[in-house]
Amino acid sequence: MRAIINIFSNYLAESTGWRARAISVDGKEASLKSILENSPLEKAQGTLHELLAAGDTFKDDISIFIKGELYFGDKVDVHVMIKDNEQLHIGDWPFEVRDG
Repeated sequence: MRAIINIFSNYLAESTGWRARAISVDGKEASLKSILENSPLEKAQGTLHELLAAGDTFKDDISIFIKGELYFGDKVDVHVMIKDNEQLHIGDWPFEVRDG
């Protein structure tokens, strides 16, 4: 399966080294955690999961728009199953201008 990850804050894009990427994971669907663990950073060692989460909980200043809903911090279920070609939009929480 393939998930499309879009990062919509300059702060996170600079931290990851990319703004959008298709991530492939075996199977017809995969957990959000699995997708993030398979999303390498370009500017540092590690994965998007390590950058955004502490264990199974998203950090308080991170949000994700998934399946038509906006979640942030501990409201994010990293075990939710993502279907093929689903898009994930990741950004800051609360939305703020940090970039300029």
